[in-house]
Amino acid sequence: MKLHRSRRLVAGVALLAALPLTGCTTPGAEPGTAARVGDRTVSEKDVDAATVELAQVQLPQQIDASGVTQFLAIGPLLLDKMSDAGVPVGTAEARSQLQNPRMTLSKPTEEVLRTYVALQEVNQAQQILQQGVGDARLTSQARKVAAANDAFEQELRTYVTDGRVEVNPKYAKLPVNWVYQNGMGTQAPEGQDAPREAPAQ
Repeated sequence: MKLHRSRRLVAGVALLAALPLTGCTTPGAEPGTAARVGDRTVSEKDVDAATVELAQVQLPQQIDASGVTQFLAIGPLLLDKMSDAGVPVGTAEARSQLQNPRMTLSKPTEEVLRTYVALQEVNQAQQILQQGVGDARLTSQARKVAAANDAFEQELRTYVTDGRVEVNPKYAKLPVNWVYQNGMGTQAPEGQDAPREAPAQ
């Protein structure tokens, strides 16, 4: 079951800016918990289910358990901001990318796909605004998406600063071919392991 590569889901674009999850691992994570962002908890059960299903849906860029954890942990933040900005990403839109839109998928998998589509739209919006496309409608849409992404990043930074982002070390390795921004605002190597915490002084 493959996705149509000519549409939104294209390879090598997934970008989670300002997400220093590798610095927020929790050695004493509760059993069965993959991550927690604010009051939202992501269970290992949901991560495992989505990872298995996504392996059957041949994405241009496969997402491993670490990536699924990131999508399920912070995806709702981005999706909420997109909706607030008037550019929502629905389940039907995410499923339309599949060769078989009616295939059976769990809710966690649908949420991952929605976030995947949202990230593509963020990337496209950035390209449109950088290139100065003359289409007024596209530019207006891109500005809404960019504003949603800015609001998302700001909220996520607040969660991180307040220590409300926790990730089970089991899922703290960034998937290969992902790019993220570390807490210093500089690009970190792809697919690297989470850094060890500094010993207490």
